[in-house]
This record gives sequence, structure tokens and C-alpha cells, in this order.
Amino acid sequence: MKKLSIIMLMVVLMSSFIFSLTPTTVKACSCVMPPSVDEEVEVSAAVFTGEVIDIEKKSRSRKVTFEVSNTWKGVTKSEIVITTGLNSADCGFPFEVGESYLLYANESSMYEGVAELSTTICDRTAAIEEAQQDLETLGEGKAPVENVKENDTSNNGLIYGASVMIVVLFTFVLWRKMR
Repeated sequence: MKKLSIIMLMVVLMSSFIFSLTPTTVKACSCVMPPSVDEEVEVSAAVFTGEVIDIEKKSRSRKVTFEVSNTWKGVTKSEIVITTGLNSADCGFPFEVGESYLLYANESSMYEGVAELSTTICDRTAAIEEAQQDLETLGEGKAPVENVKENDTSNNGLIYGASVMIVVLFTFVLWRKMR
């Protein structure tokens, strides 16, 4: 019995040793103390407030579309897309549609391998309610100068196509009557 116990103990110890040698993939996000508002503005490519109007999940990130209300740096359009991680394990910020935020964004290829504006939980980005001190320090922002919705031409193809169809239909009807 004693011999069986020793053998069992050795099997357990050897198994744990063997399994500890196999590497595992781990995602982790570790942040240092965030810099002051002035320092964060200085190093950020874009600083603005806006409401989340859409979140598109990609393979390694989320593309978050904002309707910009005020801007302090780097943003001129009324809508902007920011990339963040999928969750806090890869430093992704937990944005929610319909909520407003103060964002500090940087050019980064961290998530999709292409340089794009992104933010993480390590930046000073925060929900508006939690960013009052930052907003006081920043002062009054400016409204974006380019209204994306005015420049939206996504329906032009549909309008042109419908116009052509009406002209063709009208021409066909006239041709049939004249025949």
C-alpha cells in the first residue's frame, strides 16, 4: 500500500512538471499611472468628446464610430472611427452605444497591424461623467468643422440608378406607343 502511494505521488508530480513545461498563450494588459491631462494632450494625436453611434467587432479589435461634439486636438470631422481592443485583457476600452466619452487617441498599429487612431484603458479616455476634472482642465472645446452627414454620398449610386431606370422605362413606354 505504501509503495502504491509513493508511485501515485510520483505520477502526479511528474504530470504536473510535464504540463508546466507546455507554454500557454496569455493576454494581459498592465497600465502605469496615467499622465496629467496636459501631458496626455501633448502625446495624443486626437482629443475629443463624442457619443458612440456604432461598434463593429473585428477579429482582433472593435471599430467604434463616434459623433463628435467637441474637439481639442486632431479632429475636424463630425464623425470619427477609433479602434480599441476586444476587452480589458488586450487593453480594450468598454465603449457602449449611446454613451458619451472624452477620448484621448493615438496613431497605433497595435490591433489590426495598420496605423490608425486607437485608445486603450491605459489612456485617460473616460465616460463623460467620470471626466469632469479633465474637461475643466481642457477648457471649452471647438465644434468639428466638417459635417460628415452633409458630405455623405453613400446614396448617390441609388439615386443615379433609379433616375436611369425611370428614363429607360419612360423611353420604352414612348417607343411602344409610337410603334
